[in-house]
This record gives sequence, structure tokens and C-alpha cells, in this order.
Amino acid sequence: MNYAKSYIDCYREYAAAVAAEKAARAALEAEYNDRIIGKATFDAKLAAILETAPKEIEYRKAADKIVADFDAAYSAWIAPDGSKVDTADLAVLNPVFITSAADLQHLADKHNANPTMAKPIREYAVKHSLNVRILDVEAPLKAMNTLKMFAQKALNDFNGYSAACLANDKFCQRLIDLAAVMDGKVLLTDTIEE
Repeated sequence: MNYAKSYIDCYREYAAAVAAEKAARAALEAEYNDRIIGKATFDAKLAAILETAPKEIEYRKAADKIVADFDAAYSAWIAPDGSKVDTADLAVLNPVFITSAADLQHLADKHNANPTMAKPIREYAVKHSLNVRILDVEAPLKAMNTLKMFAQKALNDFNGYSAACLANDKFCQRLIDLAAVMDGKVLLTDTIEE
């Protein structure tokens, strides 16, 4: 399950409902101001609109559930898993066998979808100042934190920059791709950038 996509869909659904509610209120107020409807009709229609209006608390509950599910899944995915440890490759992580970044890159390529092996390879690369492209195990976390920040800002201003970003498919697809690392997508990063 791609939690970033679920989070984006949840936000977009809420934003669309808020926009529809605002449009309905504006149309109702225009009818009232143009004296097409009376006060009693206006009050009745406004009450109906407010009754079906999206509730921010319901959105927040749904969003919080997605985040909690993500946190649990991420913790399970990133946790060291003995079945994914390649003891033979761990044994060669020393200067006797790994003499260059190319040697280490070979190991990184072999374990490019394994978060358990990515950690010791990354640590070795950083310790010995070797630049290798390795699985970005923090990508899903970065994606969800970015989404949470943008959604929080967008809730305060549905016409602002953050809301526009969350409405942009290209921006959202990048975050969905980052979160897809947990689903087996290979997304590499340079160790030297750390």
C-alpha cells in the first residue's frame, strides 16, 4: 500500500468537499442578495449545506490513521530482519576486500532493495568516504513528513502555495515514488550527499 497516495487522496477529497461547500454557500448567498429567495428559505438551505459540509475533524482522523498505519509499516520495514542479512557480504565489509568505491558499489547494487543490508553498507561508505549509490531507506519518511507539512499549511489556506502543490500531480507523484520504496521500488541516493 502506498501511504503517500492514500494521504494525498484523503487531502484532495477533503479539499474538493470544502470547495464544493464554499461554492454552494456563495451561490446561496448570491440568490439571497439578488432577492430570489427569502430569509426563511435562505436559512433552511444554509442549514442543509452546513449539515453536509465536510468536517475538518473527520479529515484529520482519517489522515492521522493513514499516518499511524504508515508509521507502523515503516517501522516494520526498516527494522533489522535476520532473514535479509547476507553474512558473507557483511564479512567482506572491511578495507582488505573493499578497496574502492566500485567494489562497494557492487555490494550496494546487489542489495539495492534490502533496507537491512543498506544500513551497514551506507555506514561503511560514510566511514571510509566512499561515494556509492544505495537504497534511500529514509525516502518514505521524507515523503510522509513533506506531505504532512504541506497538508497542514494547505488547511489554513486552500488557495495558497501548499494547496497548489498538493493539487499538482507531478509534485504528488514524486512523493508517491519516494514512499514506494517500501513497496519494493528501488530509489537510490549517493552516500556522499549525507
